[in-house]
Parts: sequence; C-alpha cells; structure tokens
Amino acid sequence: MVASRCSTIFMGVALALSGMAAAAGPDALQSADVLQSADVLARTRPAEAIALLRRYAGTAGAEQLPVRRALLLRLRRLDLDLGDYVAAKQDSAQLRALGARTHDPASLAYAALTDVDAHLRGYRPDAAQAQLATIERQSDLATLPDLAFDVQMAYGRLYLLKAQFERALERFQRGVALSERTEHPSTARVEALINTAYAYTDLHDYAGAYRMVTDAVAADDGRLRARTRSLLHLTQALTLIDLDRLAQADQEFAQALRISRESAMPELEGRVLADWADLALRRARYVEAERLCRQALQVAERLGDAGTAITARANIGFALGGQGRLAAGLVYIDGVIALFRQQGNDQALLSMLDEKGRLLQRQGAIKEAVEVLREQQKLERAQFSAQRGQAVAALQERFERAENERRIELLLQQNRLKDAVIRNRDLQRLALGLAVVLTLAVGALVGLLYRRAGRSNAQLRELNTRLAEHAVRDPLTGLYNRRSFVEKMQARAARSDAERRQPFSAAGDMFLVLDLDHFKLVNDTYGHAAGDAVLVEVARRLQAVVRDTDTVLRWGGEEFVVHSAGGGGARGEALARRILDAVGGAPIAAGTAHLCVTVSAGMVELPFAGLSEAECDWQRALQLADGALYQAKAGGRNRCCHLREGGALLTMGIVDIERDLPGAAAAGQVALSTILPSAQWVAPA
Repeated sequence: MVASRCSTIFMGVALALSGMAAAAGPDALQSADVLQSADVLARTRPAEAIALLRRYAGTAGAEQLPVRRALLLRLRRLDLDLGDYVAAKQDSAQLRALGARTHDPASLAYAALTDVDAHLRGYRPDAAQAQLATIERQSDLATLPDLAFDVQMAYGRLYLLKAQFERALERFQRGVALSERTEHPSTARVEALINTAYAYTDLHDYAGAYRMVTDAVAADDGRLRARTRSLLHLTQALTLIDLDRLAQADQEFAQALRISRESAMPELEGRVLADWADLALRRARYVEAERLCRQALQVAERLGDAGTAITARANIGFALGGQGRLAAGLVYIDGVIALFRQQGNDQALLSMLDEKGRLLQRQGAIKEAVEVLREQQKLERAQFSAQRGQAVAALQERFERAENERRIELLLQQNRLKDAVIRNRDLQRLALGLAVVLTLAVGALVGLLYRRAGRSNAQLRELNTRLAEHAVRDPLTGLYNRRSFVEKMQARAARSDAERRQPFSAAGDMFLVLDLDHFKLVNDTYGHAAGDAVLVEVARRLQAVVRDTDTVLRWGGEEFVVHSAGGGGARGEALARRILDAVGGAPIAAGTAHLCVTVSAGMVELPFAGLSEAECDWQRALQLADGALYQAKAGGRNRCCHLREGGALLTMGIVDIERDLPGAAAAGQVALSTILPSAQWVAPA
C-alpha cells in the first residue's frame, strides 16, 4: 500500500503591512485592505480570493514593488492550493520579470522556489537541491524570514525524497522556530508541524508524529487557508492509521475530503481519496479501496498530478490483488515499479517491492514472492553499501587531512633540530680555533656543546620514532591501522599453513569485521567530539577482551577488524560474544551524555570451507566477513553473524557466495549462525 505522505506546502512573502499603512498615499492603505481581504477569503473560498487579487493587480495602486510582489506571491500560493500549476507557473514568470526589472533579489528567489517545487513533484531531489543552493547564495535570508521558512520546508521535502529522514526532521524543526518571524506565524507553524509529523512517520516514530499533529491543531487560530485546514485533517488521519485508530482516521479523511471539495481544490481532493484508499486496503475493504483509487486517478489525470496518479495506480493494483484478480493487479503494480526504477527513486521502489512480495505471498505465489524478496534485499544492500562508503570516505578524508597536518608539524620540528645541530657544529669549529690560546677554557666549552648536541640528537631520534609510530598506528584510538595490517597479512601469506597458526593451535585464523550501530546519529546529535570519545572507548574495550596475540585495528571510520591467529572454532564464537558484551554491556560517557553503543559484526575462519588460501585468502575472508556483517545489520544489529561452511558439497564459486550470501545459505553452500550478547545495558528508570 503506497500512500503519498510528502506534503506540498507553499508560504507567502513577508510584507510589512504596518509600514504600508503608515505611507502617505491612499493606495498603500487600499493595498493593505485588499491583501487582508484576500487572506480572509482564502480560508474558505480560495477561488474568490484569486479573483479579487487579479482585479486589483490591474490598478495603479498595485504597481509599487512590495505590493506587486505580495500580490503575485499570494496568487501563486492560491493557484497551487487549487492545483492549477499552469497559472502558478505564470505567476512565477511575472515574479521573475518583476525581479529582473526592479533588480529585486527577493522576487527572483521566490520565482525560483516554483522551479524547486516542480523538481520535487517530479522526484528530482538533486536538481531541487542545486536550485536551493543558488537561492541561498543570492538572497539575504536573515532579512527575509518568509523566504527562509520556504527554503527550510523545501530542503525538508527533498531530504524526505532522499530517505535522509534525520536531516529532513532537522530542517522542519528549523522551520517551526522560524515560523514566529513570518507574516502569518500560526499558519507557518501549523504547516511546519505537519511536515515534521511526516518526518517522524518515516522514522517510524508514530507517537512523535501524533504529538506534532496535536501541536498543529492547538496552533490553529481559525485563520488557516482552506488547503492547510484540509491537510491538517489529512495528516491527522494518516497518523491515526499508524496508531491503529482506524475509525477516527475515517472521520478525519471525511473532514479533509469535505473541505477540499467545498473549497474547489481538486488536486487535494485526489490526494485525500488516494490516501483514504490506503486505509481501505489496510482494512481489507478491497472493493471500496478500488472505488476510491479510481476516483483519485480520474482527478489526478485530469489535473496532470503525477504524484497522486502514481499512488492511485499502485493502490488499484493492490485492491485488485486483494479481490483475487492478481494478474490484473500486477499490471498496475509492475507499471509503478518500472517508473520508480526509471526515476531512481529507490526508497519508493523498496516500499513497492515489499508490498508486492506480501501480496504474492498472500495469494500463494511463493516462487514469485521469493524473487521479489531477493531483488528487495539486493537493493537494500546496495543502499547500505553506498551510504557506508560515503561515510567512510568522508571520515578517511578527515583523518588524512589531520594526519598531514601532524606530519608537517613533525617535519618542522625536525628541521628546527637539524638547524640546532648545525649551529652546534659551527660553535665546535670556533672552539677548536681558539684552542691554541685558551685550551682549558675551550675544552670545557666543547664538552658543554657536545652535551647539547647529544640532547638534540636524542630529540631527533625521538621524533623519528614518533613518525614511525604514526605510520602504523591510528592517531585517535592508538590501534594499528589498515596499512600495518596489510603489511602483517602480506608477511603471513609468505609462511606455510602450519607456520601461520603456530604456536597457537591447529585451529584456523578468525577474522571479525565490526561496525558501530547508528554511529552517524551520535555525531549528528552530540557532535564529532562525542563521536571521537565513543571510538576511543570502544577501542579500549576491544583491546581489553582479546588475547595478547590477537590484533585489533581501526579499519576506517567506525569500522574495526579483529584478527585472532589460531582463534577459530568455539574460541572465535566466545571472542565474538565477549566483544558484544564489552561494547554494549555498559554506557559510554561522551561529555555530559551517557550513550548506549552497540556493534554488529561478521566473522569468518580461514581456511574457509576446505578451500586453500590460494583460493580464499585473507582479503576474500574480510569481504565475506563484511557480507556477514551486513546480514547482522539486517537481522536487527547488536549481534555477530558467523559465516561457516554448509552441509552440502561446495559447488558455488567464492565470488558467487560473496555476492549472494542469503542465496548461498539457502542452497546449503554456507551456514550463517547468529551470536547474541549475553545481556544488554538498560538505562535506569
């Protein structure tokens, strides 16, 4: 069931009515009256408000820049409320012409916001982000609170499309704070809270979403535009669905539909119908859901509203499937899936694949459901790898920059010491030249100079030692770094199998890849200093639970690797459990916060599945362990997935196993066992 939950909110421009009323001419007073009257009409009869503004736009009193800009902004906002995108585009064209003629950056910025909205409605978040960056560069947002508010709302919507829900939430919360400075504070606050509720919903914090809607209802002072009032009821309905209060949700949908129809807002009417159909699907009322969806599709196609049309088509497919008409339903569902693939809208595609898989399972099409599940898992893994790669690259860049700064400082110290040695040598030559005359005095002086030179040389040797240490150690945690581990593994590869594991035991070597759970949230919430404190403490706890012969290293970012020579079999599983207990067993102090931090891990033993290390070496083992780590993340985090050989004869290549671990496990080629911590830390009541 696909419900369109990204609100389309448009704000007006800040207009100092009090300043206009104080102007000398009567036109300014009349302008303020017209704008105020249009705002009143917009609460119930937006079409009449548009007619009033268009009549006044042709008068002499509407020629002044602030008045003309305010008129065009209200017209654009109301045209969008009615779903008339052609008229809204014409309003924006007039705004752009006004800004170019009068050299007014505010008018140009507001015109550009219409382009931003078009990109967002067309699922083009990157293009919208580029346009918003241009608006920020060319506008003084500090002096234009209404424009600043619109920019925050647009950023929030594009981050929702990118599934970056924490960043969307941050932008919407900024909008709530900005709302008090806008021309219509209560309206702006309600719209920002509605958007914040959508962000909480996408984060699966349904109670938080309902709190935001409740706050929005409390902020309604009776002066909301018709669209905003309808959206408020619609958002209430959607949050009530998530709380399983379905009867109340029905009532809110009915209110939202009534307002949209009475105020002649067909675009919003289609959206309400599509979302109401989603509720009918949830209640297994498939005939009712199909009827609502077809009404929504008819409205959306008439208006050219692509977003609502997509939602309606998807839900028609699920409604037909629920009625047992699976083939007819899949025509609609697969059409929407193909569109999301073409757009690159991975988050919506994942949601559609999930619902399609559930439908196929309910209808008994198990084989087709498994194929959908595999595609969904592949897409989720690609998303996870891409996000982790971006985070690791950013952290690696930060580390390398800091490392280069340290190296430069050490080289400067080295050069200063060398200069001191040269000066000492010059003094020695001078002392020898005077030795003929002042033998005893110079002898004492030479001894002093030699001692100084000795101290300088000792300092130089110490600096050289520190440089060597930095080459193999991570400067933050003190653990060995990736470079040192690669050198160790290359030396290990040169030895025989027996030499590699002696004097430990006949057991194989164990490789564990560890990743901190939700570490980005720690940095975003508490700052990078807190994140560094967490990394240092996790490193300390890891070193405390491994053997002296084991190697713990920081692989990059929040990722660690543990190599236990001769630590295979039961020893490796015991080690994994000790690591889970040590990291997640007690909170970590990070400044004033005490954070409950856990890790997910993947574990592989060499030799693997009877293969020689020529076929599966340490690098391949780390890749396999990384795949097992992904399974631990997907399985709920705070656990270790141990990848072992399966019961069946190994027929798959190691590359194929690495590419599709779940498939290899299902075929019996490998086995995945889960190791859980002994206990989890629970915050005190």
